[in-house]
Amino acid sequence: MPRRATRWLVLVLAAWGLAQNPVAAQVARPGSPGLGDPYFPQMGNGGYDVQHYTIEMTIDVARNTVTATTAIAARATQHLSAFTLDFTGPPISRLEVDGTGARYDRTGGELTITPPAHLSEGTAFVTVAYAGAPGHGGEGPFGGGWRTGDDEIFVLGEPSGAETWYPVNGHPSDKATYTLRITVPKPYDVASSGRLLRITDDGDRRTFLWETRDPVASYLVALHISPTWTRRRPSGREASRFATISPTQSRHRTALPSIGCPP
Repeated sequence: MPRRATRWLVLVLAAWGLAQNPVAAQVARPGSPGLGDPYFPQMGNGGYDVQHYTIEMTIDVARNTVTATTAIAARATQHLSAFTLDFTGPPISRLEVDGTGARYDRTGGELTITPPAHLSEGTAFVTVAYAGAPGHGGEGPFGGGWRTGDDEIFVLGEPSGAETWYPVNGHPSDKATYTLRITVPKPYDVASSGRLLRITDDGDRRTFLWETRDPVASYLVALHISPTWTRRRPSGREASRFATISPTQSRHRTALPSIGCPP
C-alpha cells in the first residue's frame, strides 16, 4: 500500500476511535486546589460542583472521637484526572469513587483524590470513611472547626471549619444540600441545620436525622451536642428541648435559639 494511503488510513481509524470514545477526545486534567479567593486563596476546589452531602457519624462525647462516613454526590464540570477536597479531620480508612477504591494523598488541609479512571463531565459519587479525633481549625479571629466545652461539642464554621469534621468543597460558592445522621449516647441531643426528621432510640444511644431542603454553604452547617434540657409548658406538661444555654455559653453570655423535638 502506498505510504500516503497508509497515513490516511491511520488518521481515519484514529478519528473513528475518538468518535467512539468522546472522553478520549478531551484531555483530562486535575481540578484546581483552591478557587483563588482574594482572602482565602486555598479555600474550596475547582473542577466539580457538589450537589449533596450525606454524613453518618457516631460520636463518643466523653473521648471526643468520631467514626464517620461522608458520601458526596458531585458533578464534574470538566474532565478530571484528579480532584481535591478540603479535609483536616481524622485518619481515612476507606475512600471510593463510584464504588471503586481510589488513591489519595493528604497534604496540609488538601485531600487529593486520583480516581481509577478519568471522570468525564457528569455526576460522580465519592465515599470517605474515617475515624478518630476531629481537627481544630485556626483561621479567623475566633478560630474555627470542631470545639469542645463543658459536657458539649459544637462547631464554629466561619470562615472555614467544616473541613475539620467532614471532607468538603469548602468555599461558600459551592452550596449543597445535606443529610446528617448523627448518633450520640444518652442523654445528649444533637442540634444541626435544616429540619429534624426523626430520632431513633437504640437503648443507651439515639440517632438524630437532620436534612436541609435548600442548598447551603458549608460554613453554615451547624452541629451542637449537649445534654437534654427539660422545660415546662404553661399547661404543666413537660417539653423536651435542645439546650438553649450550655454551661460554656452561659459563661460567655451567649445562647443558641431553642429547637423543639418532634412529638
